[in-house]
Amino acid sequence: MRYLAYQEPRMKLRNYAELKRHLESHAKPLHTDRVRQVTQRSVVDLLQRLAKTAPVAANRVRGSLFAMFA
Repeated sequence: MRYLAYQEPRMKLRNYAELKRHLESHAKPLHTDRVRQVTQRSVVDLLQRLAKTAPVAANRVRGSLFAMFA
């Protein structure tokens, strides 16, 4: 992921590890789509599924995705 490569030197080690975990494991269902094909609906669906079992993680993943697409 180019975004992770871009962020790595800019972030503290622990923050980078969390960002990487959010994007590589929690957001894995979005990996099959190209960036331009990721829709707001697909992100909402992902976050709703995640929030059922891990609401705090869903919030953190939302923040990571927001930063990546901003």
